[in-house]
Amino acid sequence: MSKGSFAVFPTAFFPSVAYLAALKTYDEVAVEGFESFEKQTYRNRAYILAANGVQPLNVPLQRSHKTKQQTNEIRISYAESWNKKHWRAISSAYGKSPFFEYYAWEVEPFFSKRYDLLLELNNDVLTFCKKHFAIQTEILATQNYQRQYANDFREAFKVQKQGREQGFYPPYYQCFSDKVGFCQNLSCLDLLFCLGKQSQIYLQSIDWR
Repeated sequence: MSKGSFAVFPTAFFPSVAYLAALKTYDEVAVEGFESFEKQTYRNRAYILAANGVQPLNVPLQRSHKTKQQTNEIRISYAESWNKKHWRAISSAYGKSPFFEYYAWEVEPFFSKRYDLLLELNNDVLTFCKKHFAIQTEILATQNYQRQYANDFREAFKVQKQGREQGFYPPYYQCFSDKVGFCQNLSCLDLLFCLGKQSQIYLQSIDWR
């Protein structure tokens, strides 16, 4: 699929396979920080495959007195040790995957460092993704809010469609696929721990639209 020039994407926490496949097709992508933050989206949620099926990893957020907050204002809550719970869940789900030991030492710090802002965490995650999925796209940040863009992906990735997205996602080995079947379009962590560097080739095979 040929690359476009520029697009705007939402921020995402360990983004889905479709997100990275789409991102990869553009020369430049600006991550939206000035929108009114939407709850219950991939902006602070990812999905992995555990022994009992698909499991969400949700980053809890601090409450605010403001009715609406911009995405770049959203702060992470550590009232509960969500980060430690997330890492235990990831380790349990992927500890026996082919490439867990190879990448775990780079992933674990995202769950031990205390990030203040969600956007800061997600930006570091996206830098990690660019490195390990061989994504050449230049990542920028929006400077203000615009209602529309020519290539606007801010509403393209819906939690409500998790596992039921349109598009073609070729099956690959997953740790619990013999028990629950192949689960498509999970967090990029699933792809990385299961396929390693072959995940770079896999992204090129995705028809995400």
